[in-house]
Amino acid sequence: MTNVRDLPAEIDFDLDAYERPAEEIIPDYRIKIGGKVVVMTNPDEIDWKDLLDITDPVGFLRHAVSAEDRTHILQLDLPSHKFGKLMDGYYAHFHIQERMDKARQAERLAQRRAH
Repeated sequence: MTNVRDLPAEIDFDLDAYERPAEEIIPDYRIKIGGKVVVMTNPDEIDWKDLLDITDPVGFLRHAVSAEDRTHILQLDLPSHKFGKLMDGYYAHFHIQERMDKARQAERLAQRRAH
């Protein structure tokens, strides 16, 4: 990350130069479904505007897997309990629930401080 002292006075943070530390990067989630290995993208790598678009499982698949893998999954007869397991595994792999809980906790703390 760029040292703040190296930046011009009018810039507080250079997002263009920022790279996430290697120890914070979680590898993709790989599952076997319908006889095929499917790679699910780390949600940190999905464009933030696309994340705002996700309102249902198909929207999730549109951004979390390749077009080829999405077509493969959507062609399967997949009981909802198995899709639920897929989502549980994805959430656990990327620590999504823990991160959401931390964000909610930080929001509550900020609200308390504001009052």
